[in-house]
Amino acid sequence: MKKYLTEHSVTGPLLQSIIFQEEKLDIVQPQTYISAANQILQNFKCRIPRLSNQIRKAKATITEPTGKSDNPLQFAAGLALAVDMDVLVENVEEVQELRVKLKTPDQQVQYLLPKPSDYKRIGPLKHRLVTQVLVSHAVWQEACNIELSLVKFCDRSSADDSSESKEKVVVELCKPVKVLVQPKATKR
Repeated sequence: MKKYLTEHSVTGPLLQSIIFQEEKLDIVQPQTYISAANQILQNFKCRIPRLSNQIRKAKATITEPTGKSDNPLQFAAGLALAVDMDVLVENVEEVQELRVKLKTPDQQVQYLLPKPSDYKRIGPLKHRLVTQVLVSHAVWQEACNIELSLVKFCDRSSADDSSESKEKVVVELCKPVKVLVQPKATKR
């Protein structure tokens, strides 16, 4: 490590330079080296970083649907079913990055973008989302649960800063709510 740092002219922290100075000593016994390193580490005082008080936990609370109904919402297969959704969103500045996550029983996941008019600002960093989620699927044999939740899309730059490609990271803001639905075959 020392060779790499000196070849690339990288200066390390103070503790690293102290350890490298001790390395120059002609110590043959491992126990002597360990006791010298222990003494250095015990006398070394590290700086405590200052934390920003701007850090907040973003969260969402789904008030509707409750997910407690035993009666399935029925709709004709291939047509759409509107599921009302009411969500309280806290500590999120950019609501345009929020998506409704819809997961069907066959493990398909869709991210739906609510309309900007569906958001009502309650206070600073507090919003209420009242929207309808349109669900459409093929016929199932029996009623199954779909999962609805609210997620936030965040940009994460790749390790190579020179590239312009940005990877999206999905952050769950709440636990999914299960809604019992049953698409039925259309009658002809």
